[in-house]
Amino acid sequence: MSNDGVPSISPKIAVDVSNVYLVWISSTIPEIRLSRSTDLGTTFDASQLIDKGTWPAIAATANDNAVYVTWVHLGDLRFSRSTDGGVTFESPRRVINNPGSAFLPAIAASDSLPGNVYIVWADRTPISLIHEIFFVRSRDSGLHFEPFSTNLSLNAGSSIRPDIAILDLR
Repeated sequence: MSNDGVPSISPKIAVDVSNVYLVWISSTIPEIRLSRSTDLGTTFDASQLIDKGTWPAIAATANDNAVYVTWVHLGDLRFSRSTDGGVTFESPRRVINNPGSAFLPAIAASDSLPGNVYIVWADRTPISLIHEIFFVRSRDSGLHFEPFSTNLSLNAGSSIRPDIAILDLR
């Protein structure tokens, strides 16, 4: 998807009926870039800059034409959304005020429960120095996320590489 001569890493994909969305790291800065296809992946639009950062993740919903992207910038979990099928994106914002250092986020969004967006990520807090898995939810399509995250791992050792999926029953 990237033909600008800059190395691209960590690609992620999301699909909603006939649209395909790809997000990746353009690795020289690093920055998060996105490209979309409206013809089942036959052709793709020119890539667009989402923000500076690493560890991108993406989700899309068909019923409201929304695309959600989360990533990490300087240890902060960041988020942006598109409500027009990936044509434009809102200004990036921090998901949650967390004292740790986030990495490896994953995101899911529900078609059967419109507005529900879920993010999981690994985090290392300055107090414990071990990696934990955290979860946060939005019930309004990412306008607001719950003010507190839930620690899902709560174990003595480190936990990394979270992932999340939704079974949408229509």
